[in-house]
Amino acid sequence: MALVVSEVLCYLQNNFGKFPRALLVTTVSGFYDEKEVSEGKNLLFSTVKKMDITTDDVPRYKKRQGEQQNRGDVEDIIGLLE
Repeated sequence: MALVVSEVLCYLQNNFGKFPRALLVTTVSGFYDEKEVSEGKNLLFSTVKKMDITTDDVPRYKKRQGEQQNRGDVEDIIGLLE
C-alpha cells in the first residue's frame, strides 16, 4: 500500500465538524492554491471510486473551471466528506 500525502485533505479531515462549513471553504480556498486543492479532490474521489460503493449518496465528480474553481473544488471535497 502506497502512502499518499495531501495537506489539503489532512487539514479538512482534522477540522471537519469542528468549524462551520462556510469557514472551512473560505479558509482552505484562500490558503491553498488551485493545484493543491484539485490534486486533493482527485485523490479523494479516486479513492472513493476504488471502494466500489453502490449507494447513490456519493456525489459525482465535477470538473470545475473559472474564477471560483478553487472554492467549488473545496465544496466538492466537503460534500464528499459529509
